[in-house]
Amino acid sequence: MAAVVPGCDFTDKVAPGLCVQRWVFHIVLNVFEFGKNVRNGEPIDATGNFIFKYLYLQCPNMTDNIMSTCSIMTVADAEISAQITLQTVVEVTDDNNDNPRVEVRTVYGVDPSRDLQGGVPPGVSHLEEVTLETHFFPEFLRTRLQMELTLFLVCVGEQYSTASYPDGCLRAPTTDRYSAYEHPDFRYEGQDEGGSPVTYTADDIEAPIQSLSYNGYVADREVHQTKFVNRALSGVSETYTFTSVFRLTALEGRKKRRVQRDIMVKAAVPQGLSHALLFTGCPENSTFVRETLDCVCTNFGEAYSTKTFRCEAGLVSDVEITEEGTNEIDTGFESGSAPLNDILNLVSAIGIALLCLALNVQLAAL
Repeated sequence: MAAVVPGCDFTDKVAPGLCVQRWVFHIVLNVFEFGKNVRNGEPIDATGNFIFKYLYLQCPNMTDNIMSTCSIMTVADAEISAQITLQTVVEVTDDNNDNPRVEVRTVYGVDPSRDLQGGVPPGVSHLEEVTLETHFFPEFLRTRLQMELTLFLVCVGEQYSTASYPDGCLRAPTTDRYSAYEHPDFRYEGQDEGGSPVTYTADDIEAPIQSLSYNGYVADREVHQTKFVNRALSGVSETYTFTSVFRLTALEGRKKRRVQRDIMVKAAVPQGLSHALLFTGCPENSTFVRETLDCVCTNFGEAYSTKTFRCEAGLVSDVEITEEGTNEIDTGFESGSAPLNDILNLVSAIGIALLCLALNVQLAAL
């Protein structure tokens, strides 16, 4: 292919009738051909033959490089070859395994042995404390990095935990979600409904309506732990999505190893993580109050139990404040019950007898 052959430079005279031809090669070294023998920091040798074949041409002018005036001679092609060895040192990374990523380790409620991630039954109840444990990969980064939570959102709908909503609850309507934690420096690069880049900041998130029970990195276990009290977003059983945004920060006081720079650059980018969790709904004999995200028991004398997660009798406060501001002691009996009336009648009779006795004593003294 004469069109791509570099021309001869006759100005660089090495000898009468000769020219200099300069070639520029782009060599691709396919590391996968070496298989498992490739190791970080070790040299790789690649040896091959470069072969150039030339046609013999007869030209009226040997210095103008005008090929159209030349004719091909009927002789064997000229061949120039050279054996070349390339040596390089590579640092091998896996774009999938070495790309920093955050994953859910386990999600559980009151029973730590039951992993609830993915929305599996029995799910969690209203006001049940939920523990979310997450960790990050590749593992060798854990010697110098730790996880820091910057956002925690809860929303209604399993769809927000799927690939169709890569930003999770950030895409949910504010009426169907609530915030439990927001770092002042929260920033996340996501996508809008059309797939265009969008930047979320703290100004885009509504103020948290509750606090996390715990939020921190457990260095000796190499996991981040988030504890929160689940609140109802509806009265019926539904699948919720929990969205967390983390960033990886320096871990002090740990032995560090050399890490490739581009991996560290990727590690600095905040990462979102969304997963589904089944909500059991408000219990029997209760109603959902959206304003307070609460399940309120409807039967008189019953209150919601944070131990059984049902409406239980006898859980009302021992001292109730009336509208007039007086204190009424809870006797344990409903108003108008027979035992209560008997006691009141007895107390009244004793009071009248004592009053009469006091009057008789005073009259006798007179």
